[in-house]
Amino acid sequence: MSDKAAIKRSKTMSDKTAKQEVTTNNTMADVTKGKSMSNETTKHEVTNGTTTMPALTTSAPLAPAPKWSDGFDDDDGCDDEGIIKGMRLKFGNDNAWVDRDGNLFAKDRELVAYEVKKAVQTWPPGGGKPKSRILGPGEPFPNIEKLNAEAPKSEWREAFGTMKGPNENVYVVYLFDQKKGKIFTFLTNTVGGFRAARELKDEVRRIRMFEGDNRYPVVTLADTFMPTGYGGRQRPAFNIVRSIPIGGHGQAEPLPGEPKTGSGVATPLLEEPKPKPEEPKKLEEPFDDEIGF
Repeated sequence: MSDKAAIKRSKTMSDKTAKQEVTTNNTMADVTKGKSMSNETTKHEVTNGTTTMPALTTSAPLAPAPKWSDGFDDDDGCDDEGIIKGMRLKFGNDNAWVDRDGNLFAKDRELVAYEVKKAVQTWPPGGGKPKSRILGPGEPFPNIEKLNAEAPKSEWREAFGTMKGPNENVYVVYLFDQKKGKIFTFLTNTVGGFRAARELKDEVRRIRMFEGDNRYPVVTLADTFMPTGYGGRQRPAFNIVRSIPIGGHGQAEPLPGEPKTGSGVATPLLEEPKPKPEEPKKLEEPFDDEIGF
């Protein structure tokens, strides 16, 4: 082989080698880049050792159409009067029931006593409205004397010529006028008011023993005599006229051994005896004698 041919062949092989090296370097760069992207993807997909699929982009679901409401059952989110609902009723020293404005309340006006609550009220020392806490179902009244003894004397207030502690127990009776759709509240912290509320509760318990626990009393506002250390005085009272069912949220449980009825009301404890069916009268034989004129 001549020198020129050898030089030409060597140059051609050198070019091929350089071309292969460039291709190899590009391939390695692509592999490295792909590995880096793969690591980045893996970094996003592996969190706390748990592999997750990439999130899919979807359109937001349509919001459901708002439910129509007439507004009567909506919660306004406010209660400016605390535990007082509607108009407050009071029993005065003149033995008369009056409303918030001092108007006499008719004694024959029928109201549904639909709820009785126990609460603790705390009065601010400088005057103003008290803070009220409704006690839970079955929660007894707290020892109010102990609460007041533990309160600083700076929180005590003057009432009826004497100093009183800031806390007091109260009964709250809610009443509803079916004819006019109005609510009234009787809130009391007196001995006579407590007796009225407790008597009402006891009478309703007895009614529900016989008629079912969804029975509520229809009452009129009354007064009755209460003996005291000073000879006695009139106190408030609720005169139950009748009971009515409200809703169907309760079922009275019968006494042990008594069958349940399908109406959700316990079997009456007292039943009037059913009259015995009368036996058919036998035809008497006709008389043979005749009456002459």
